Amino acid sequence: TVLAGPGTGEKRESVAAMAIEALDEVGGETIVQRPGHLAARIDRGHAIVVQVADDDAAWARGLLESCLRTMLPSILAVERGQRLVNTARDLENHRVVERRISERLSAVRDVEELGAAVKDLAIQLFDIEFTGIYFRDPGSHLLRLVGAHGLEPEEVAEAERTAWQRHPGRVIRNGETILVDDTRSDDLGRSSTSPARRVEVRSRCYLPVETDGEVVGTLGLASSRPRAFGKDHIGGLEFLASLAGLTWSRLLEQRRRETRDQILIASGDAAERLLGAMRWEDVLPGIMDMLERSFKAETAWYIAADGAAIGSRERSHFPTAFVDAVARGDHGGITGRGDAPAPGFEGVDPRLAHPWVAVPIISKQSVRGVLLVVDKEDGRVHDSHSIAALRAFGEPLAAKISRDELEERVSHADRMELLGQMAGGVAHDINNLLMPVLGLASNLARSEADPDRRKSLLDIQLAAERGRDFVEQVLLLTRRRVATDELTNLSEVDRKSTRLNSSHANISYA
Repeated sequence: TVLAGPGTGEKRESVAAMAIEALDEVGGETIVQRPGHLAARIDRGHAIVVQVADDDAAWARGLLESCLRTMLPSILAVERGQRLVNTARDLENHRVVERRISERLSAVRDVEELGAAVKDLAIQLFDIEFTGIYFRDPGSHLLRLVGAHGLEPEEVAEAERTAWQRHPGRVIRNGETILVDDTRSDDLGRSSTSPARRVEVRSRCYLPVETDGEVVGTLGLASSRPRAFGKDHIGGLEFLASLAGLTWSRLLEQRRRETRDQILIASGDAAERLLGAMRWEDVLPGIMDMLERSFKAETAWYIAADGAAIGSRERSHFPTAFVDAVARGDHGGITGRGDAPAPGFEGVDPRLAHPWVAVPIISKQSVRGVLLVVDKEDGRVHDSHSIAALRAFGEPLAAKISRDELEERVSHADRMELLGQMAGGVAHDINNLLMPVLGLASNLARSEADPDRRKSLLDIQLAAERGRDFVEQVLLLTRRRVATDELTNLSEVDRKSTRLNSSHANISYA
């Protein structure tokens, strides 16, 4: 560019050509001489061109060199000053931009607000037709478009569906910045416009969104104009992408903390209900409701070992193989995304069509059942934290089941003790009644001369002896007698039993 100098356009073009030649000079010469002109390079961006007669060329060259020695320090000082002024202005503008970005993102409360804030800031900073921020789902590896400008709802759905195969997925995998000057020159087709889009996209720009060294998303820009983005866009948006990553990390940790606090409070309430209940079955429906609310889930289930299930809204039945799979979980439970059959199911069950988490209820080394929580929609990823949160409900329930069973056993033992006391008292009374019969029958049999009457008295004595033995057995069962080892003459027992039975038969027959 010719900054000053008279002459027609043709002369100015020749002067510009001489300046370019002087600027391109890479040797030691700072002055280039051509017929009618002298050109001196001041620095890599400026040159002085002087038009002189050929006879005065030597004199003019010396004068030009003297001028350079005199003027060059001042010229360079002015140039450096101007660069410093421009740099300071750029830094101030950059600080203003950073302050605006920081203030806006610090007030963000959820992921949707984060996407809207990034979209608004990108529009304010640059003239951008289309913008959006994608975040990665670490479990399903799907990309969610949370901030979109210039896109219809169906276009957003299409962009999310194909994002992993296009440039956003490439940015997530490699963590690189992608700048596409013209999408029509992309031979791989990753920059082509979807048929669902109303306007053809001709240029694209994608920057990684990182937090703690991990790429969690990408900031995408698009335009219907070729070569719409350059280094200025990348430099200006790098800070925005960086703060977006930090904000996303803050929101994720905040959501986890809030959910954890809600679950801990709810699990404490559930434990109090269990402690105050007569039986754990009485408060089980209420605990299912608390699980559903604290996890913000679609439904919660208690599945018994036989598969019978009680939900927060209905009753159902699950395969026992699912209960066994949950009990064998390596981390104290298992999780699922809902897009694949759960263990024990042949296909995707409608009750488990969304992300879910399940933990076993174990009491006395025995699996009593399973707690299952199913989300309302896709997108949430359950991990070891979800298992630990659900176990906060399962462990008090298992403890209550064990306590109820212990109380039942103690109560049964008390009832048996009372029954034993009653049986012992009755046995003593019967024994007191049998003793006179036994004694009188024995005395009468010894003094009886009639054989038939004597045989009847002996039968009465034998029946009384058997009654006495029965009383002894009752007292032994009620622990009123100590068991001892005795030798029993089986032939004598058989003889007495046969005689008594035959006597009873004769009496019945008569």
